[in-house]
Amino acid sequence: MTPAAIRGFMETPYGLIVDVKMLYFFTRMSLATAIVLAVLALASFFIRNAWCRYLCPYGALMGLVALASPARIRRCPDACIDCGKCARACPAEGALEMSFFRRRRLPAWVFAAGIVALAKLAGTWDSDIPRETYSELIPKGPPKNKLTLPGRHLT
Repeated sequence: MTPAAIRGFMETPYGLIVDVKMLYFFTRMSLATAIVLAVLALASFFIRNAWCRYLCPYGALMGLVALASPARIRRCPDACIDCGKCARACPAEGALEMSFFRRRRLPAWVFAAGIVALAKLAGTWDSDIPRETYSELIPKGPPKNKLTLPGRHLT
């Protein structure tokens, strides 16, 4: 969203009510709310991502939807050394691969191209962000003069 769109959303009655409700959540906290937040904070010291792993309803929904997905992320037996790092952090070192319908290996570039194609077909690829702003927002991106982006999504 552009800054103007965000500002417009935040100034709607819904955005204002959400701000007030969030303020009330912290300024008029009940004992039960305080206990739940304290337990979650304490659990996070002993269990990494305790809320995300065990209590987040959005994560549970995504897990259920993932069961019906034709694509899976699997360990590549040739590159895997059973260190378990890929289970604790982001995929690296080529030890993970995408498979489609449990059999065919799907290269990462095909998966990325599929996401771009779906976004273009859905009409959600366009952006109002100027190319210069986009280049400044990427801290470790290529220099401005070498940035070449296909299509018309950044104008």
